[in-house]
Amino acid sequence: MKKLARPPVAATADQAAVESLLADPGSAAKASPEVATAAVEAAQARVKPDVLWALANHPVRAVGKSARRALHLLRSRGVEVGERPLPPPVKVSTPEREPELELCRASAIDGFGDRALWVPLRLSHGIELWQAIISDEAGIREVQRIELSRRQLRQHFDEVSREDVAIGNVSRARASALLAEAIALGADPRVAAEARDLLGRLGSADPALAKPVSMGAPPPPAVEESARLAESASLFGARALQSFVPEEASLRELAAKLDEVDVSPLALDARQKAERRRRTVDDAIEAYFTPERRARLARRLFELVDLWTNERRALPAAQAAAAARHLAGGFPALGNPFARAMFERVFAREASPPVPREELPAPGGLILPPG
Repeated sequence: MKKLARPPVAATADQAAVESLLADPGSAAKASPEVATAAVEAAQARVKPDVLWALANHPVRAVGKSARRALHLLRSRGVEVGERPLPPPVKVSTPEREPELELCRASAIDGFGDRALWVPLRLSHGIELWQAIISDEAGIREVQRIELSRRQLRQHFDEVSREDVAIGNVSRARASALLAEAIALGADPRVAAEARDLLGRLGSADPALAKPVSMGAPPPPAVEESARLAESASLFGARALQSFVPEEASLRELAAKLDEVDVSPLALDARQKAERRRRTVDDAIEAYFTPERRARLARRLFELVDLWTNERRALPAAQAAAAARHLAGGFPALGNPFARAMFERVFAREASPPVPREELPAPGGLILPPG
C-alpha cells in the first residue's frame, strides 16, 4: 500500500506566528513545536543564525536538534554564525546581615564628656570588636580592637553590664557620625590613625546624626516644662550623674572663698554666715556657667535623655530635657535647679567630698571574659 506523502510542517503552522518569532528570537522557547519547526526552516533560508541559536534551546528536543543542524549547514557554506550565546547570569541572593552585628553600642556619657563606643565587624572566622573612648572636649582618647567569637561578644557585653555601666544600642550610621565628630576634635596621631581606619570600615558619616535626637524635639506645654525643671535637681540620685560636678579648679576656688566666710573676723551670727555662704555659692554658679559650658552640659544631658527614653524612663528623661533646654536657652543659671545642685551638693555640710576623676569608674573597658 502506497504511503501518503506527509505535508510540510510549514504548511500547518501559523505563518504570522512564525514571522513574529523571527522578529523576536527571545520568544522561541514559548513557541509551539509546529511554529518552532517552521521557524527553523525559515531562519535557515533567510540566514538568521540568531534565531537558530534561540531555537537550539527549545524545550522540544527535535526542534533544538533541527536548529543545530541548520546552523551546521550554514557554517559549512561559509556563513559566520558565531558562538553559542552565554546563558544569562544567575542572580544570587545575598543573605541579610545579622542584626546583632549591624547594631553598635555606646555607654552613657559621663560628667567629663567621655563615653565608650563599641563597633562589631564581621570576619570570615569570627568578629572583630572595636572599642573607642571618645570625649566631647578632647576627641579620641583610646582605640582598641580584638577578635572574638559570637559567644565571647555576648559575654563581653554581659560583663560590662554587670559593671553597672548604662549601655544603649546605636546604629552604624550614628556610630560613624560620633566617631567622625571626635576625630575632628583631635587625638594622639597613633590613636587618630586607628580611629580613621575604623571610620573607613564604617563608611561615610552624616554630621547631623552625631547630635542627640532629643535636641530637636519640641518642648512640652509650659506648665509641664516648669514642673520637670523644678524637679531636675533630683536627677543626681541617678548613678549616671554621679560624675557631673564642676571642674576641680572652680571647686577649689569656691572652697577657698567659703573658708574665708567661715573664718571671717567679722562678728557674724549663724544666720548671717549662712546668707553670706549662699551669696558666695550663687556668685560662683553665675560665673561658672559660661555659654560654652552651658552648651556642653546641655548636650550631655540630651545624650542621657536619648538613653533614658530608649529605656522607657520617661520621668528622668523629661527632667533632664527640661534642664538642658533651660541651659541652652541662656536663662539665668540660678533659676536652674540642676545647675545649682551641681555646686550645692558638693558643698552641703552633710555631703561627702567630690570624687576625684581618677577614682570614678571608666565608661567601659574592653573586657574579654574567659572563653
